[in-house]
Amino acid sequence: WASRFPDARLLPVSERIVIHLACQLLNKSYSLYADNWFMSARLARWLVDHQTTITGTIKKNRGENFFFFFFF
Repeated sequence: WASRFPDARLLPVSERIVIHLACQLLNKSYSLYADNWFMSARLARWLVDHQTTITGTIKKNRGENFFFFFFF
């Protein structure tokens, strides 16, 4: 998976775990659900850039204070 998504190497390990487990679903318009230990705004943006949506809660201490909705 790392060779297919070299930009994922810049993400923290907890976020790369999600990408590793979901690598077969990326760029296919799937939706993922993630626990708050794995979820971050950075991961959500990365997945949206790879045509995959994600739902989950983000801990306050996960860096960015980011609030957004996507409506399709």
